[in-house]
Amino acid sequence: MVLITGGTSTLGTALVKIFLENGYSVILGYYKHLDIAEKVKSEYKDNLILEYIDITDEDCVKNIFNKYDIDILINNAAKSLDNYIENKSFLEFMYVVKVNLGGTYLMCKYAIDAKYIINISSKDGIDTYSPISLDYSSSKAGIINLTKNLSLYYKDKYIYVVCPAWINTSSVKEMNPIYLKEELKRTNQKELLDVNYVGEQIYELINSNKESGSVIIIDEKK
Repeated sequence: MVLITGGTSTLGTALVKIFLENGYSVILGYYKHLDIAEKVKSEYKDNLILEYIDITDEDCVKNIFNKYDIDILINNAAKSLDNYIENKSFLEFMYVVKVNLGGTYLMCKYAIDAKYIINISSKDGIDTYSPISLDYSSSKAGIINLTKNLSLYYKDKYIYVVCPAWINTSSVKEMNPIYLKEELKRTNQKELLDVNYVGEQIYELINSNKESGSVIIIDEKK
């Protein structure tokens, strides 16, 4: 069984559909946007379970793993609150870190029986230095380090971290177009990555036998 957090995001929904279409039973974890989750459920009635998951609530996380036998965990849930440093409060900064890094940690902590854990980070965690998203970038860098540490601790699991470049998602489309254009130019990215392509690259990690702890960068279509 596969558990995908952030299952109502553009990438999350793509991942849910890819795993379902390849014969897996899937838990779509959502925090908001139940309407999107139910729409996906209406398309894929069989082998899809909807579960409300607050990844920052330890009891909630613990209960999910007590309720289901999870073989594959994909930590896709994330939050961003872009704002310039002088306007970004400490609470805003820590909330992003709490969700992105803290939530990923909690999910990994209780995924005792999972054989595969795939953490979704971002190229922002490697080489993006922006005054409006330093909390997001810092949290994504933390996920890379967290994955490395977990892979050394859990010798019986395959734990990967995926770092996509800019993806053609609904949230990216809502960004300031000038900022996005500058970022694409800075990173030499010719166009936004297709979300289904990114999803397929993530799916192919299962049974790939890549070394646990590997950092997989997706920045252009092969």
